[in-house]
Amino acid sequence: MKNVVFKLGFNHPNKPKTPNLNQRYFDYICKRKMAIHNKGQNFCCFGKVSELGYKTFGDINDFEKVKKHIKEKSKNKTTFYKGIISLKEEDVIEKGFNDRSRWEELIKNNASKVAKQMGIKIEDFEYVCSVHMEKGHPHMHFMAWDKNQEILRTSIPNQNFANIRKSLTNYIFKDELQ
Repeated sequence: MKNVVFKLGFNHPNKPKTPNLNQRYFDYICKRKMAIHNKGQNFCCFGKVSELGYKTFGDINDFEKVKKHIKEKSKNKTTFYKGIISLKEEDVIEKGFNDRSRWEELIKNNASKVAKQMGIKIEDFEYVCSVHMEKGHPHMHFMAWDKNQEILRTSIPNQNFANIRKSLTNYIFKDELQ
């Protein structure tokens, strides 16, 4: 059976260093050398951040605005989940994930399932992503949060991680599973 690597973590929202750590992580995932940059930009960033006017999924072209937003939301104790989705290099080639658009399609078409498993209403689910085509380790980083988080949330049940991984695997390898 083919499989998808899915990892998710966070910096605890109550720690004083968290806003800077979240901001630095955003910087790292978007500006890394292997990131497939947005057209005409020196960074890779796509997703949905409706609070900043990016109400539908797509390229996010104001890097500094998003970076500042992440820091401010972090200061207000919003939990920013940091994740990675990775495939084997041969699966990337076979399934066409050597193109950024396929990674975008993956997250866009699975956002509601991921949000549900993270305990976030889809209308409150905000996220930014960046694809890194690193030799031997192609993957997509993302940061996701609840734009209307009202209570401190710092855990997701292990079964929910498995459900996310299964949804992603079923989406990518649907032909083989039929």
